Amino acid sequence: MNPTSGQGGLLGVRPTVVIPQQQLQDLAANSHAPLQLLQQAHGGLAVESDVPTKRQRINDLSVGSDVTVLLQLQDKLRGRSVNLPSNEGRQHEASLQVIRRSLLDESRELIDHASKLRDVNAHLVNRAMKLWNEYAVLLNEHSSLSKENSSLSKENLSMVNQNGSLTKENISILKENSSLKKENISILKENSSLKKEHTYYKWRSMTGNK
Repeated sequence: MNPTSGQGGLLGVRPTVVIPQQQLQDLAANSHAPLQLLQQAHGGLAVESDVPTKRQRINDLSVGSDVTVLLQLQDKLRGRSVNLPSNEGRQHEASLQVIRRSLLDESRELIDHASKLRDVNAHLVNRAMKLWNEYAVLLNEHSSLSKENSSLSKENLSMVNQNGSLTKENISILKENSSLKKENISILKENSSLKKEHTYYKWRSMTGNK
């Protein structure tokens, strides 16, 4: 039975590792293996244009899955090389080593990038906590200012009421002053009449007129 029979190879799982077309051409040139043979060996691999970029794959593809796929691909290529001539088998092994190194390099890059993302995430979490603490302080300060403002508003209202009372009192005083002025005018008129009368009687006494 062909060890590579079935859609998923020996492990029954279809690999999902991305092998760019240009990399396949480079592998064919370096290992002297026909490009068509490499493409057949990579039958379960996705085409570069059909998958997201490396940055997009970080959220969808773990490093462990890369290693698993690598082992699957290794078994798949070794199984296919059993029925091939020794020269082609060696070419398959060489191609496998190149692909393995490429996958390991990519796995290391993904690990490094994930580590950087964790550091950035930790920094953002710390920054968010600091901002939250600052917000809590500002909220407490706002509450204190609101209470102080309420107290000042009550004090201002009391002063306004007091000013209203003083205004009414001033109006009452003004009315009283107006009455006193009228009374003074009346007294002055009466004094003027008395002066005229006094002058008249004085004139009569001096002239002897009765």
